[in-house]
Formats: sequence, structure tokens, C-alpha cells
Amino acid sequence: MIQKTCVVIPKPKMSDDRISTDSDALGSTQYQPTNPVGDVDEAVRLEFLAFQAAVNPALLRNLGMQQDARYQQARHPHDLHTAVQCLGLFDSRFQTDDSQLSLRLDALEGSFHQNQPTNPMGDFIDEAFRLGFLALRVAVDPALLESLGTKLYVRYEQTQDIEDLNLAVEYSRLATKMTTYDDPHRKPCLELLADLLERRFQSTNLLSDLNSAIRLTRATLIGTGHTIDDLIPYWLDLGERLGKRFGAIGNIVDVDEAIGYLTQAVKVTTEDSLFFVNVLGELAFNLNLRYERLADPKDLERAISLRQRVFQATVDQDELWLDCLRDLGKDLEARYKYIGRFSDLQDAINLAHIAIAKMEIVGPNYHLIGDFFYELGTKLGLLYQRTNMIDDLDEAIVCSRKAVGATGAPIEVFRHLEHLLTLRYKETHQSNDSEEAGKWAEEAARWENAV
Repeated sequence: MIQKTCVVIPKPKMSDDRISTDSDALGSTQYQPTNPVGDVDEAVRLEFLAFQAAVNPALLRNLGMQQDARYQQARHPHDLHTAVQCLGLFDSRFQTDDSQLSLRLDALEGSFHQNQPTNPMGDFIDEAFRLGFLALRVAVDPALLESLGTKLYVRYEQTQDIEDLNLAVEYSRLATKMTTYDDPHRKPCLELLADLLERRFQSTNLLSDLNSAIRLTRATLIGTGHTIDDLIPYWLDLGERLGKRFGAIGNIVDVDEAIGYLTQAVKVTTEDSLFFVNVLGELAFNLNLRYERLADPKDLERAISLRQRVFQATVDQDELWLDCLRDLGKDLEARYKYIGRFSDLQDAINLAHIAIAKMEIVGPNYHLIGDFFYELGTKLGLLYQRTNMIDDLDEAIVCSRKAVGATGAPIEVFRHLEHLLTLRYKETHQSNDSEEAGKWAEEAARWENAV
């Protein structure tokens, strides 16, 4: 499965002629990513050559000849078009030295350009051509298409070129179509396609991709063996994707179902499982989503309990550990706001201090460093409201200034720093606080206007 880390017009499902078009694009020396990625491109090229080699040239020539013969009888322009495609693909890719075939191809192309229809008829293919196409599909091992899709995804991760991801999706989709329901390779094909569609949803916000990923995950789950170790990753994937769809469209049924699947997974996941942290963290996340909608304190209590288990069980202090500290601190702050338990606020502040102190060691380039300082500033602001001690307010301002200095600081950071400086000005009447508060108010206004 693809590791998960969250509008381009989607391409239609790959048609038979689209396979040829995209294959030519990959094989051509003109097809180059914006930023060449060396070994990844070479792996894609070799995989594509294997895909080409899997197709027997005789099949393509036979298909073209069959359709040519049909055109000679019925004079149907569509038959001529198909014959030109098949014979042209055969001639260009496999470098045939059949002079008669080359002459016939030239004649076909000439006839085709003279007989362009104004209203082409539908895509009717006779039985001989249908059987020939089935033979062509059988000739290609689905594993080749799946492998090609995987390597295109790897290239997308490095180039961020959406065309690479689109091609990965299409080749993976074709691989699933070419496997039978009893094929043991079908399940990995479905998994890969679901992962790719979810990744494209994160890039494009195209809901149909997420819907398809959920549908494929359900199909894979139905066909999965009954051992617990087999079921856990599918419950995790399904819960995660349903939670994302709730975030996208707000249907409470989705988050309820997500919590149901993830609860099953938590019940059977042991602390030594590879999925322990992810399963507990994902369930806590979805409980938070439902708490934000329904404000049921039971959901918040469960989320806190789950994150405390993860925090206590996590040995490796990595970025996932930092995420756990941050989320647990946010939950404790939320419970403090709900019931006013002072120890929750103190614990939340302590966790934030621990995370910031460890950040330079664990993840000096941690992408949420600005959020940590902002959230610590909000917690210290709450502490000042509780204790009315100016030292707490001073520390809150220091943290908020660091949050403002982080890359991509949101408008809430500017507004919060303005608020804290205004509070201190009211206490100390220092003009520089008032001036700085005004500066951040103007910055927030500019940010709003830019949006």
C-alpha cells in the first residue's frame, strides 16, 4: 500500500486507443518530466518496454487485417480507422520489414483521409475483431501494468506532475480489469488502484476519486480472508477514507461508519502490531471530527484515552510521536474549555513544552513547527486568563511571535498575537505593544484582502 502523508479535470477511463496514445507518450524521447528523476525514469522506461514486449506483434497485425477485410466489404469508415490504428501500431512499434504490410498501410491511410465521415457511426466491432482484442488483452500480464502504475506513482511523488499520477491510475485500473475474480493477484491490484485514487483526491479534491477508492476498499475487504491480521489494514484504510469523505461533504453517516470499522480494529490490535499507532490515532482523529459536529463529551474522552495509550506505548521519538503530543495537547485543551479542569490545561502546556524541546532533535524541519508555537501561545493565553499572571502573558506573546515567523503562518496567528499584545497594553500601557498590535492587525487585513 502507498504510504499516506489530504482541481485538475479528471481523465476518462482508459479506452483501447488511449492505451496506445499513452504508451506512445511514455516510449517517446519527447516525453520528459519537468524535473528529470534519473533512476525512476529509467525504471519506468524499462517497465514500459516489458509491457510492449508482452504484446505479440502478430496479434496487432491480425486485428488490423481483420478490420481491413471488414472495411473492404462494408466500407464502414470506423472499420478503416481501426485497421489503420492497429497496423500503424504494429508497424511503428515492432519495426516490421513486411513490405506488403507497409504498402497496405500506406493505402489504408490514404483511403482513411479521403473518407472522413461527418457523422461517424457507433463503436460496433464484429465478432472476429472482438475475439482478436480479447487475445490481445490476454497477452499482457496484469502484473506488468500494475508495476508500471507503481513506478509512475513513484515518479509523481518526485516530480509532482499530475500527468504521471493520471497515467498511474489508468494503468492500474486496466490491470484490475484484466484480472478475474478468482485471480489471487486481483486483491493487490484493487489495493493499488484505491491508494492511487485516494492520492489523486488529495491533490485534486475530486470527490469521485475518493468514492471510487472507498468502493474498491469495500470490495477488497469482502474478498479478504478471515484472519485478524488480514482484516486490520483494510479496516484502517476504510475508516480513514470514510473520515476524509465526512470532512469533504459532512455526512455524519460516514464518520459513524469510520468509527465503527476503526473500533473493530482497535479491539484486536496489540501494542506490538505494526498498525497500533496508526489505528489508535485514526480512531481518535475521527472521534474528534464527530465531537466537533455533535459536541458529545464521550467522543472527546475516548479520543484522549486513545492518544494517551499511543503516547505511552510509543518508544521511537519521531515526527509521528510529535503529532501524538500535539493532538493530545489539543484534546486536553478542548476538555479544559468544556469542563474547566485546570490540570488538563497544565498537562496540555507541559506536552507542548516537551514537544518543542524535542523538536530540534526529532524533526528540525518538522512541517508543523509554527503550529506548535501558535497552539502553545493559545494555551498560555488561557493560562493567563486563569492566573492573571503577567509572566504567562509574556510567554504567550513570545511563542506567538515565533509562530508568526514560521513559513505560511495563517491569519489566526496574526489575530491572536494582536489580541495578546492588546491585553498586555491594557495591563502595562506600553505604547510599543499598542503599535505592534496595530501592525499585526494590518497584516491580518492584508492577508484577508489577498484571499
